[in-house]
Amino acid sequence: MTNIICKECGSIIEQKEYLIELSLCRLCYNKYSRKRSYESYHIDKLPFQLRMRRYHLKNSKKISLNYKLKKLKLKSLILSHYSISDFPQCADPYNQHKEPYTDIRALSIDHIHGGGGKHKKVAGSGSRLYSWLKKNKFPEGFQVLCMNCQFIKKNVEHENGNKHKLE
Repeated sequence: MTNIICKECGSIIEQKEYLIELSLCRLCYNKYSRKRSYESYHIDKLPFQLRMRRYHLKNSKKISLNYKLKKLKLKSLILSHYSISDFPQCADPYNQHKEPYTDIRALSIDHIHGGGGKHKKVAGSGSRLYSWLKKNKFPEGFQVLCMNCQFIKKNVEHENGNKHKLE
């Protein structure tokens, strides 16, 4: 019988005790086998959160863009529904605009009869409010205003407990 040297530990082993393709003694083969089976099992069985974290780290820009696009589509849908025309524009209750104000970055939903602070506790604000409006099938009592008109309305109608008027 010929003796062969183990690739891992360098010990001399008899021909019948080693695997031909790996050239490992029984002890080294057992270590190799356990390590390989552990890794292959656990790579497939990683916890869901860890896999999602890896995915988010790898694709963060793509996910961020998709999220922003989804929020913008939802905002556009809600503002279009509550606008006085088919596209988002300010209702302009105080005749502040010479032409329709359509910059979606400054448009937002307003509670026609006030009470937005109380409603915010139930529905949330921003995209949460937009989701709530869509989920509740576009209830009445809302309008689209630009931030300037929101500020004027807040002061003219004494919303949020303000006791002063704009001159």
